[in-house]
Amino acid sequence: MKLLYVGTPDCSAKCLRRLAREPWPIVAVVTQPDRPKGRSRALKPPPVKETALELGLPVHQPEKASAPKFLDVLRPLETDLVVVFAYGEILSDAFLAVPKISTINLHLSLLPKYRGAAPVQWAIANGDAETGVTVMHIANQLDAGDIILQRPEPIRPDDTGESLEARLGDVGVGLLIEAIRALEAGTAPRLPQDHDQATLAPKLTKEHGLIDWTQPAEAIERRVRAFIPWPVAHTFLPTSSGPKLLRILEARVVEGTAAPGEVTVTGKTLRVGTGKALLAVTRIQREGKRPMTSAQFLAGHRLDDGTKLGTLRGGP
Repeated sequence: MKLLYVGTPDCSAKCLRRLAREPWPIVAVVTQPDRPKGRSRALKPPPVKETALELGLPVHQPEKASAPKFLDVLRPLETDLVVVFAYGEILSDAFLAVPKISTINLHLSLLPKYRGAAPVQWAIANGDAETGVTVMHIANQLDAGDIILQRPEPIRPDDTGESLEARLGDVGVGLLIEAIRALEAGTAPRLPQDHDQATLAPKLTKEHGLIDWTQPAEAIERRVRAFIPWPVAHTFLPTSSGPKLLRILEARVVEGTAAPGEVTVTGKTLRVGTGKALLAVTRIQREGKRPMTSAQFLAGHRLDDGTKLGTLRGGP
């Protein structure tokens, strides 16, 4: 059975590497074009491209995978199954018709919950105790296709978006291989989703990381973990030269009260008032500086009790 692999980021590259050890030939890999990155804006290839080249696999990087001219490139490959994991583009019906059997997708949630671009992060941010992975047939609606297999995974109290995504990726690859074997044998189940139970996990923006100090400390702490490594929970520190970006990398909830955004310094610990309880900040990063503990930060920055953290718009 011949596979066409479609994906872009690190988690998808790891999946490709594992899938390449299986007996099914991968006839080609489709990924996003090289994009400018960093301050230099130099073009950087996506991780899936780098991995595919290491494996000696043909790589295609169309601006639009569903463009008719690109589909003319894919059809002669006579692919049996298209495997998609974190590609970054909604595929047309014409693309889905390319393989002989199906186009399947690995999604990092227990669908129909958390359809969309950021299921891992929103599961943590919303305080879920459990999430999981789903292998499904792709349909022409967002993450709405029939389910082949699912596997749950608990969310640990210290999970970040980065750690949970890595673990779900590992679980998901095993489930994906199991699903491909079942499709090859003709024994794969096909379970329609209950669309009435669907929830969305919208794409993250930088603004999602801006802390609203009127929220309970528990909710803010979850967002601190959820938004690692991006967009990173952040606030603004007032200085004589204007507000400076302050990233909150680690924190914990502690008892106490203070006005939302108001700082209290206890020993070497930085605590901030919220809508309920206090948030003890344990790891922090000031704009243009390296990450450090709150003790290191306080040793180099005088911060008086009552200092108010907030947004560029003013207020908590």
